[in-house]
Amino acid sequence: MTRIDRRALFASGAAAALLSAAGVSLDAAPVPGGRLRLAVPRADGLMEAVARASVFDTLTEIAPDGVLRGELATGWRASPDARVWLFDLRR
Repeated sequence: MTRIDRRALFASGAAAALLSAAGVSLDAAPVPGGRLRLAVPRADGLMEAVARASVFDTLTEIAPDGVLRGELATGWRASPDARVWLFDLRR
């Protein structure tokens, strides 16, 4: 059986919450180099975060050794002021 520590569980839940807050649109086709804007609502309870994490993949995850690694993201970089992040996504 695989164990998951609290930090990894919280990080996965937080990332899932961010992704689910983005909503889903079936109308627009993906645009290379497009923008993704996220609205972050107030935090939900733990069970809602766990439920989201079991349905959605996250951009990144924290490995058991504490290192951040990509899940959907193959790479990422920040602007100099760290206000804008660009993610390269797997195909």
